[in-house]
Amino acid sequence: MRWVLCFIVKQNLLIGFSCIKISYGKIEKPCYQSFVFFAHLLYGFKFFQKFRKQGEVGVTVQERFEYDSQNRLVKHYHQVDNNPEELLAENTYNDLSQLVNKKVGSTSGSAPLQSIDYDYNIRGWMTEINKNQMAATDLGGKLFSYKIKYTSREGIENPDTAQFSGKNVVPKYNGNIAEVDWRAVESIGANPSTTPKRYGYAYDKINRLTAGFYQNPQNPNSKENTESLAYDLNGNITSLYRTSVLEYGNTTPTMIDNLQYIYASGNTGNRLTNINDYAQNATGYEGGGQTIGYDVNGNMISMPDKGISVIKYNHLNLPH
Repeated sequence: MRWVLCFIVKQNLLIGFSCIKISYGKIEKPCYQSFVFFAHLLYGFKFFQKFRKQGEVGVTVQERFEYDSQNRLVKHYHQVDNNPEELLAENTYNDLSQLVNKKVGSTSGSAPLQSIDYDYNIRGWMTEINKNQMAATDLGGKLFSYKIKYTSREGIENPDTAQFSGKNVVPKYNGNIAEVDWRAVESIGANPSTTPKRYGYAYDKINRLTAGFYQNPQNPNSKENTESLAYDLNGNITSLYRTSVLEYGNTTPTMIDNLQYIYASGNTGNRLTNINDYAQNATGYEGGGQTIGYDVNGNMISMPDKGISVIKYNHLNLPH
């Protein structure tokens, strides 16, 4: 495949350009590619694909951008050949330049496919997406609604205090997310569950994520889709526990991973040497516990568990 990328600019003002030619994934000599900017903003570019395979006619794809007086992206247009230009996104901002509405998917003068609303708290943290539709049976025609909670918790604190000791979901005041709720359309023509799905998050005293508890609307304490982590004093992950979604009529979730991470120098270093999986479930980590290889520069050169026998690096320590 060979293509040429060309940029165009508002008011025909060309500030700079560069050229490149790509043929079958290889970079060749410079040709017709130009980057065009106006006041450091990209106003558009045109991509011309000369051919896709023998005998096929190439296509031209053009992207166009519009900005407001504060240089915020307002509209993004997309056009293929001479087909009608599509408005991919139209953004609306508040006085603090926070995105409050995004309309996606429409042609000139037509209604958008979706209109997405965003809400924030006084600290500027996003709190809700499509807030007014969360309680609507059909989500008011929206595809999803999402609520982010920082300083409050409505769900369970801990599904199993014995298994997840000290990993409680509690209100946070430092910007960490304590809990999220969401409802989403999962199939065309069907309404989502009336009860929101929920995830609660636990952290340690230095704000590292230690657990994520999924709360099924029908059984919040099921421990499905749950993750639990532990760390060493260097901040390295030492263990990871994960479960699956409840399925096939099971009342308890399947353990996907129960990983132990081994580090160099008797677990006092930071170089990962082995990963042991005590779950013995191939749907998660492949398992094997074999030694990970490194070169003298610290680059990983092999990972037998993943089927990686050798990785070679150049003089810049980049794989090649």
